[in-house]
Amino acid sequence: MIITPPRPNNLFHLRPEDGRLHVLLVRWTLLGLFALDSSRPPALAQALVIGVRLRADIWVSAYLRRCAHEGTMAVLRRRGAPEAGAIFVKIDRLDGFAALYGPAPQSEVKEGYDRLFIRLHREPWIEAAEADAKLAREITFDPDLWIIETEDRRGRHYFDVAD
Repeated sequence: MIITPPRPNNLFHLRPEDGRLHVLLVRWTLLGLFALDSSRPPALAQALVIGVRLRADIWVSAYLRRCAHEGTMAVLRRRGAPEAGAIFVKIDRLDGFAALYGPAPQSEVKEGYDRLFIRLHREPWIEAAEADAKLAREITFDPDLWIIETEDRRGRHYFDVAD
């Protein structure tokens, strides 16, 4: 299969072994890089995830916008490595309790998901001070991490959580 260089309008031309010309429309989304294959009828076109992970700074920026759109207060507490820093999210219910989420182990990552998170404690909610202490320990282990803090009385989050 031959792939021509990217065009300014995000189109790639593929010429597989069968000689037919395929055009892929490539777009970045929160889940990563997607492509739509023009060789399929529009009703049957399927989005294909290309094995590229979204940069941490882009994911964080998109997540902060999503929180703002949903009416949830979210702030960036700590800026990490732009390319691949680990992302931690603290969700504060404003009643003294919080939840802390961090990156899921690679063994938990499923097909089609760019980033999965896990709760970093057994109980559904822990005291906010305990969550901050856990974050302080993580910073000593990995100084390139990102920390997002959200305040939502209902404890909502807008990311995928591993089972």
